Amino acid sequence: IGNLNPSYVQKMGTGRLNTNTPLGADYAHPDGTLIRVAGSPAIYFLNGHKHWISNWSVFINQFDSSDVVNISSGEMASYSGGVREKYPDGALIKGSGPAIYVVEYGAKRHITSWSIFVNLGYTMSMVKKISDSDLSYYYSNGNNWSSTSSHASGSLVKTTGNPAIYRIEDGQRRHIKSWGAFIRNGFSSSNVITISPSEMSNYSEGAKIIYPNGTLIKGSGPAVYVIEYGVKRWITSASTFVNLGYFWSNIITISDSDLTNDYLTGSNI
Repeated sequence: IGNLNPSYVQKMGTGRLNTNTPLGADYAHPDGTLIRVAGSPAIYFLNGHKHWISNWSVFINQFDSSDVVNISSGEMASYSGGVREKYPDGALIKGSGPAIYVVEYGAKRHITSWSIFVNLGYTMSMVKKISDSDLSYYYSNGNNWSSTSSHASGSLVKTTGNPAIYRIEDGQRRHIKSWGAFIRNGFSSSNVITISPSEMSNYSEGAKIIYPNGTLIKGSGPAVYVIEYGVKRWITSASTFVNLGYFWSNIITISDSDLTNDYLTGSNI
């Protein structure tokens, strides 16, 4: 945020904003924002459209409730509806039956045997039990998972003795640059799988994973940015920041070199 009026900052404080009432003006929020209308329990994730997060377990598996901003009903109506938000790629799910599935590209793939499950490094603590109706929402692409030589897209992996954690995506391994980026992307250390160096070498090196859409960042200067598709967008005033429903406490300070090198500069907000 640019040159803040000290009296304004003192008035607003540095904690979370009171968002129990709708904001007075309609502001378009960038993709990656969690939104709801004040007083409504329904939470949506902006990603081209508004995606309803219908399951609390899905929410806490990927998001943080402190990131939800209240918006006006008028702004909410301006976003077209998208598909319901689901567990991400790499997640393990099951219904009331014994079958366990790994999610990949939004589809459920049946892991065909217990030995394959174990040899992939999975444990039952990783498996999310969901209702059969929710399970049916994941389409089956007809391809069971019967290999132990590779892991599904979305899997979090590392090798023994090396602290670096990667996410498998489309046959590539993408290094998660920092612990902050790990947390902000909704990852959990309990889902990290240790794989062999030979398997790791089979994945080509992809782009590093940095902070995701909707993250508020700043460097050593006063300017605050929101990330959208790898681009940092400067929030030009405190009033805009307030009217977007953002929380001062959610701003993450990163190094000036990371601010410059990791994120392109986009249009101002």
